[in-house]
This record gives sequence, C-alpha cells and structure tokens, in this order.
Amino acid sequence: MVSSAKANGVEPFAWLRDVFDKLPYHRSGQAFAQASAGHRVTSEELDELLPDRWLQSHPDHAWTMDNIRRKERHAKEKNRRRKRRR
Repeated sequence: MVSSAKANGVEPFAWLRDVFDKLPYHRSGQAFAQASAGHRVTSEELDELLPDRWLQSHPDHAWTMDNIRRKERHAKEKNRRRKRRR
C-alpha cells in the first residue's frame, strides 16, 4: 500500500490514516454488501479511496520526499565533483 501511494505521488502516512479512518463507515455501503454476498466488489465509494483519486481531493498531501532527496543527492554529487577538481 505504501509503494502504491508513493507511485501515485501521495504522502503515504496521510493517505493511510484517512483510509483507515473512513473504511469502518463503509460497512453499510455497496462494497460491503457485494463482499458479503460473495460477489466481485465493484464500488465507486471504495475507488475514491485509491491513492490517485484521493490525491485529487487532498492536493496538500502530495509526496515530495523523492524530489527533496533527488535534489540533495544532486547537490552532494556536485560538491564531490568540485572537490575532485581542486
């Protein structure tokens, strides 16, 4: 689940916290009825909890850590090259 969140550009902790807070309230919904009946679960209410759709309604939780780390690695490599030239 964490990898799915990161792959979709979602901050994992915020997404998981929100999903786990909302899931208990879906017990009376369409997905729960389908699962209870042994049918394939196809539910718009659960689809809204998928990372890519969730991010649309929570844009302030975009995962930026990869960008930050990439910039830090780039700066570190740049400093290393600079030191070699001296």
